Amino acid sequence: MNETGERSAACFKFREDYVECLHHKKEYTRENEIERERVRRNQEHAEAVKEELTREMRSMSWVTDEKYAPRGEKE
Repeated sequence: MNETGERSAACFKFREDYVECLHHKKEYTRENEIERERVRRNQEHAEAVKEELTREMRSMSWVTDEKYAPRGEKE
């Protein structure tokens, strides 16, 4: 690689860092990915807890007739 190409490559790294420092695009992208994963995991956990509570509620119910039994997600 010639001298000009080496300087361009070195400058590109500094320019990329400078642009990131100004706009924080990579940082925001990473934060958004983390937030989406947090929401997904919370939803999975909430669904699991809801199913468990529904089963527990049905098992403790003294009403055995389905017409009057507590309603929830069909199993």
